[in-house]
Amino acid sequence: MDHDKSIPRPVIVAGLSNSQAPHGPESPRNLQHEADPGSESALGLPYDLIEPILSFLDDRADWHACCLVSKSFHEAATPLLYRTLDSRIVKMDGRNLQGNSMESRPNDTSPTRVSDNSDSNRNDSQVNIILYHPATTLLSNPHLAKHVRHVTETGAVHRVQAFFNLKHSTITNDALNALALCTHLSSFTWIDDTMYGPGIGARVLDANEGGRETVVQSSIPGTFLPRFIDFIREKASSDTGMPLRHLTLRTHSDLGSSIWASLGALSGLTRISIWSMDGPPRVLQGGWSKILGPTLQELELGRCAGVPPTILETVISHLPHLRSLRLKGVPSANILIFLTYLPDLENLDVEYLPSQTRLPARDVLRLEMATMPKLKTLTVRTNSRTDGVKMYDWIRQLARREGLEAFKLHAFSVTLPSTASYPSARPPLSSFRSSPSSPGAYSPYAFASLASTKAINYTYIPSADSFRNTLSFRDLGQTLIPRAFILDLARIHSSSLRQFEAAEADVMMMGDVECVCVSFPMLEVLECAVGVEGVPSIHHAIRSARHLSTLKLNIQWLPSLEDSPASRSPQARPTIPSEDDSDSDSEFDSDVEAFPDSEEEEEDISGYSRTKNYGGVSIVNSTSKEDGYGFSMEGPVNDMDVSSSSGSMNHSSYSGGNDTNGISRFTAADARSLMLRFEDSVLRTIGVGGVVYKGKWMISSLPPSSSSTLKDPAPSSPSDPTLEFVVVSNIEDQ
Repeated sequence: MDHDKSIPRPVIVAGLSNSQAPHGPESPRNLQHEADPGSESALGLPYDLIEPILSFLDDRADWHACCLVSKSFHEAATPLLYRTLDSRIVKMDGRNLQGNSMESRPNDTSPTRVSDNSDSNRNDSQVNIILYHPATTLLSNPHLAKHVRHVTETGAVHRVQAFFNLKHSTITNDALNALALCTHLSSFTWIDDTMYGPGIGARVLDANEGGRETVVQSSIPGTFLPRFIDFIREKASSDTGMPLRHLTLRTHSDLGSSIWASLGALSGLTRISIWSMDGPPRVLQGGWSKILGPTLQELELGRCAGVPPTILETVISHLPHLRSLRLKGVPSANILIFLTYLPDLENLDVEYLPSQTRLPARDVLRLEMATMPKLKTLTVRTNSRTDGVKMYDWIRQLARREGLEAFKLHAFSVTLPSTASYPSARPPLSSFRSSPSSPGAYSPYAFASLASTKAINYTYIPSADSFRNTLSFRDLGQTLIPRAFILDLARIHSSSLRQFEAAEADVMMMGDVECVCVSFPMLEVLECAVGVEGVPSIHHAIRSARHLSTLKLNIQWLPSLEDSPASRSPQARPTIPSEDDSDSDSEFDSDVEAFPDSEEEEEDISGYSRTKNYGGVSIVNSTSKEDGYGFSMEGPVNDMDVSSSSGSMNHSSYSGGNDTNGISRFTAADARSLMLRFEDSVLRTIGVGGVVYKGKWMISSLPPSSSSTLKDPAPSSPSDPTLEFVVVSNIEDQ
């Protein structure tokens, strides 16, 4: 049966305007009443499995394409397509003036193309601006509104209609009428980055009047917000109230007293995020915190500077069920007091702002006797030159209970005390020592005597004088994250920490990176700024991170005696243990012999030539042909440098390094060797400066060549499918 004739083509999808397709129920192509949810799809999949499968997609274009497959696919993809709606403004050349969560596709530059979940019926040819808004689609097809869960509105959208398209001034009313149809709306976001606050008019130039100024007394752009809040209040008081649970307000202007008064009547919210950067500072005072106390779980207050700490403490005390808290502009000492009121808090995002006054005696006593929450995610930000020792001690107090899974530090300029008392320019020693059963002075190979890495008791923490750096941090012109802080953090969270992100903080040396990898054996994500002498040192530093999946480094290349083409040979690369020796001492022996003088019989990761055969499927790291991503590596890559003619990438300008004799500091070949540094490595994402490398296995029909195999693997037929490990990056070949 001809599929095109038997299955009508769906038209109630995002990206089709009213003039492009009929929408009425009498249309033979309307699938709203034709799809049978109980029937199987054209591909033979049960209908109940289609929606879970499609939910893994995250691109609107993919959902749009799924709507065109069959009736059952259309029925399953439409709710996903309309679940999140927003708007944007584009010029006639297709570039965004204001876009929030809409994807702008580089190939879709046609001015007549309609954006996803939007219509282009609002056009002004004088200023070459098109407004894409889903309100018209929802008003024309009310049955689609039941799928809407998240809506984002922007002040720029309503400003465009008031300033540039006076003949179409109904966008605010249309948007409110469309929202009234969204009976299942659970999240609303208002973003206004314009200079106009609620109810403020503006002076614009009207080109039709020869450049004379015309005062526009229209509701631009902020009166949409108070009208929407009033609408929510009316709905909440009715039996068919809108189940709004998340509210986000971000504006550069002052919300105004009337809006704050209206907000104070909203109840039942579970998440609130308010960023108002003008006007008097406000928080949830005035009784709103008491109303939200039983339900609120997530709170973001982006402007707390100027609010008395006593008011903030009162507000926080009314919200005992908070699980996520983000505050900006609160003195650091008061944050410790706030945590004593939040026993269920799991995620904390705060700034370090040292206070000039001491805490009252009652607050000091409360800190000593109260139980701090068990944080899972801790994010600390600072943008001022502060005392690093005090800041790190404050962080220790925030995370004093075990269970921390993610630590993120954004400290752009932190100063440590003068290093005059530290001739070696190393941080002070830790306040604790290693356990009696462990060596007194830990070395990178202290575990070599153990029978297996799987038998390691990860409660052991190395001493502070371990992993000595070979270069003073003063030579970098920046400061280091204290080694003592890393070890103190590991003493409590060694078995739980999975993310250590400090890429926007102080510089670390490779010895510090090695210390992090050893101290946190469950580490999955590592982001940091490091000083690196060469790529082999990265291999050496992360060799203990068995669970590492993402590595992002802001690298400052350091001078080295080995910085020459001869030092970048395969002999300079660390070797990886074979799978037969993974549970023996040989793994650590290979680590000790990380830079052998002669080639061993171990697998050479620089050649990417491991070949295994599992059930007729050959797993090959082929480098003899050009893959589907533009990387052409002819023959085994025996050097870190790949010539430009073979498709290598010279990314020194992105990684912050420089070239030496034409040799790139970090290449796709280096990324591949790190990802495949041992058999069960899960490292698949590596970022070096602005370049991100991603690796994955792909099915290829290319048979493995005899010259790219080691240890005489089982022969495979030329027709056997193969799995090839491919590395791609976010920039084109240089």
